[in-house]
Amino acid sequence: SNILWMVLTCAVLVVAQICDPVADLILVIWADNEQDKSASHHSSYWWITLWCTIFLFIAALRLVSGLLISGWLSRAAFHLNMKTLYYTLRAPMTYYDTTPKSAILNRFTKDTNIIDIDIPFDIDIFSSQLLIALSYILIVCIFIPQMIVIFIVISPAFYYLIDAYRKSYVELVRLCIFGLDPITSIFSETLIGLSSIRAYKLDAYFKNLIHARISRFTNLWYNRNSVYLWFDCYLDILIDFVVIAATILGFYARDSFTSPALVAFAIVYLNIISGHLQVAMLQLVWLESEFGAVQRLLWYHPSHNNIVYEANPINPEYTLEQQQQQQQQRRQKHEKWPYYGHIKITNLKLRYRNTLEQQQQQQQRRQKHEKWPYYGHIKITNLKLRYRKQFDYVLDIASVSIRGGEKIGICGRTGAGKSSLMVALFRLVEPELGSSINIDGIECTKLGLHSLRKNLTIIPQDPILFMGTLRFNLDPFGEYSDDEIWSVLRKCQLEQVIRTRKAALDCRVFENGGNFSHGQKQLICIARALLKNTKCLLLDEATSSIDKHTDHLIQALIRKHFKHTTVLCIAHRLETILDYDRILVLKRGKIAEFDTPQKLMQNPHGLFSQMINTVKTHH
Repeated sequence: SNILWMVLTCAVLVVAQICDPVADLILVIWADNEQDKSASHHSSYWWITLWCTIFLFIAALRLVSGLLISGWLSRAAFHLNMKTLYYTLRAPMTYYDTTPKSAILNRFTKDTNIIDIDIPFDIDIFSSQLLIALSYILIVCIFIPQMIVIFIVISPAFYYLIDAYRKSYVELVRLCIFGLDPITSIFSETLIGLSSIRAYKLDAYFKNLIHARISRFTNLWYNRNSVYLWFDCYLDILIDFVVIAATILGFYARDSFTSPALVAFAIVYLNIISGHLQVAMLQLVWLESEFGAVQRLLWYHPSHNNIVYEANPINPEYTLEQQQQQQQQRRQKHEKWPYYGHIKITNLKLRYRNTLEQQQQQQQRRQKHEKWPYYGHIKITNLKLRYRKQFDYVLDIASVSIRGGEKIGICGRTGAGKSSLMVALFRLVEPELGSSINIDGIECTKLGLHSLRKNLTIIPQDPILFMGTLRFNLDPFGEYSDDEIWSVLRKCQLEQVIRTRKAALDCRVFENGGNFSHGQKQLICIARALLKNTKCLLLDEATSSIDKHTDHLIQALIRKHFKHTTVLCIAHRLETILDYDRILVLKRGKIAEFDTPQKLMQNPHGLFSQMINTVKTHH
């Protein structure tokens, strides 16, 4: 059906544009008819009615063709944008770590604007101008048949001119687009690090860097405009030769023409072909360069890359088509029940229950499922993780079991895989096929990311605060009351600090939490974890860059308020995990030691003992 609509649109558009010169031709024939004494004459009212009818017919065709073109182009742009957004949101975190933010933003701002507005407009202009030019050439060939030879002779030169212009212009447009991303990136980086730049007195360096990138972009833009002016100049010269040839032919062969007015009409139309061809060719090249935006959006689709489907073997819910197909199959199966009418009753016992009691039991089961994890028991088996397929494994853990409510300290040298273990638990990078992370009987590698990450809590090394209000940073989904929020702030010793601020819980939080100290931001993250109150808490070196007082406060909060919570803590200071239940020591992504701190320190040749001795030596 889409192909039929497209064919219909093209047919209406061609008819509308070819009929465009017919209105002018009616006026010429009318004037010629008035001068011809031997021809049958019609009244002026008849000619005006004919001209108005044709004019209204052309206007109606243009309106219909415009509506059809805008309709299927807008639908195509909508589906392309929504599919790109769908696949982009499901891309792995490694893609976002390796791709500049400006490049992703440009896809959904500049490129989307090109697809929604520029491409439909340019398609309309190109098609109308090209068809008008072709209709004018057709009229010239009808009234001056000798011009067919001239058009055949000049067509190779015309093709060479367009081909040279198209190749150069498209490449320059592509370079201009790629030259714009570094400018956006350096501006955003400079704004974020403005205080550091001023502190290290690197103002001149960054100013020169920005000037160099802008200068490079300006040169590309200048060359792009120069190529267009070159094409415009040589196209004018080519069309001028055609007009001169048509004028000479019209003068020397004037006796062979039946109507001099029609010959003059053809020469006038030939003279304005140049403008229509210039616009048509310019729009053609612009369209080719603008379709680069379509290509850049299509790059996110699975048929053009594999960034989205890296996790496909163990995350089939990512595939929207598979979800819809399974739902349809289940619906059809349910609608056809009963299938055969076979009834089997075994050990049937019946008693009437209170409807309220049934509702309470259902509510309890629902709440139990919503409160997963129930105990925080974690079992990891055959866990293998690598950040790229061509890289080595950063994690290769055969088996480890953590009981619910245990406090586990994780330590190791730099690059041992401590943070990668957190990455695997949150599936920021998908583990290899066959890996298993089981929490309270639920296989996390097959669980939806929303369900998984919503029920785990992490306090990262760099505290993250979003621009907005403090209430939004603590309770982004509005699930808790003010009393509960003030309660966790009181536990984190932040109540007085927040009450002194204007608007209290609704006080503004600047970008990256710029109006809070580093220690306060970390305490706000602790408050967010306390408010969430899940059974699994992950600390990714949460106290690595704060003072010892705040460090002791955070450790006391963890011991006091997370007694029955499974805590996995990556240690920056080894003394902070000496009172933990067990210590997991990693080496090159594998488990080197896993036991209580006392037993590990009894082994003088063990890795944990060596790290403790190294710390004591430095002190």
